[in-house]
Amino acid sequence: MGTARTQVKAPGSVRTEMTFGNGQIISAANTRSAWTYGLDGQLHTLTGAEADAAKLKSLLDANRLVDYKKLNVLARVVSLSDLASDPAYVVEFSTRNGARLRYWFSANSKLLEKIEDEARRTTIRLADYRVAGSGNNILEPHRVRLTTDSSSELSFVLQRVNYNTAIPATAFDPPVAADSLDV
Repeated sequence: MGTARTQVKAPGSVRTEMTFGNGQIISAANTRSAWTYGLDGQLHTLTGAEADAAKLKSLLDANRLVDYKKLNVLARVVSLSDLASDPAYVVEFSTRNGARLRYWFSANSKLLEKIEDEARRTTIRLADYRVAGSGNNILEPHRVRLTTDSSSELSFVLQRVNYNTAIPATAFDPPVAADSLDV
């Protein structure tokens, strides 16, 4: 049992905080950096393919898959696949630096059902789309399942959505180290 909170700020910043009984995992990515603060209490800077994939996902999430071409992201349908009992279009989003993510869109509902990130070895499944909150017509997935190769599946249920909040840009920067460098 635990809680999770995700903050998104356009054009390309995402921060996720997951709190459990045994600690907290914080991760963030923006156009400048990608990092994770793990259960071990250590800050880990993502590099290489993992960082590129995290930055690509943050770009796509923060822009809600709109105008991805302006972000220098290429999208192409790579196959038609079955996802549970529903056919799905598999769309691969990629950047020039080699980052690749695969998104499964339901052929019937046209909603995003699954995201696969090979670089970080994670799969995200989204379900139960409904309007979140009153006064808007935005469909949000109310059930999200996250699977990694190193842990069991985590399931999340949406409790609340706040739009257009003033999130400072520093929220997406890595935490300042407790030890200062004395040169």
